[in-house]
Amino acid sequence: MVNKAYLKADYEATKHLVGLTLRQKELLEAWLYTGQTMGQIALRYGINRSTVSRTVNRAAEKIAKTAYWSHRQHTRTFSKSDCQN
Repeated sequence: MVNKAYLKADYEATKHLVGLTLRQKELLEAWLYTGQTMGQIALRYGINRSTVSRTVNRAAEKIAKTAYWSHRQHTRTFSKSDCQN
């Protein structure tokens, strides 16, 4: 199960880096920001609830990976050998 609060925070931090498809972005934002259930989103888009779930989960995986690598790059420490010519 995806923690919506963490996903929303990670998405806000990485939305310009993550490279979601248009459909992933549409469904993810509908789920995160409108307060609709996946079932309601499925009815609105005329697709199965499981399709919404899979699409949101794939987007969440991309966001998590991007957030991890972005955070890791920002907190990287350098050793003495990294600074030598």
